[in-house]
Amino acid sequence: MSEESKATVDEAMAALASEQRRRTDDATKEAVKEALKEWLDDKYSAFGRWSFHGFLAMAFAGVVYLFMISNGWHK
Repeated sequence: MSEESKATVDEAMAALASEQRRRTDDATKEAVKEALKEWLDDKYSAFGRWSFHGFLAMAFAGVVYLFMISNGWHK
């Protein structure tokens, strides 16, 4: 086998290994994304939808109160 054909085979093997690594990395990313999504969904349901919305409502009321105070609203 000549040096040129050996270099071509080595390049082909390197390209194949790179492609396999990329596919493995993509599969790992997808698995992590799915696991994170499932974990967050579980935590959201454990915390409670109503509790979350209650905190959002309180935060919104606080922002409105601060806005009104800064624009001259008096008690």
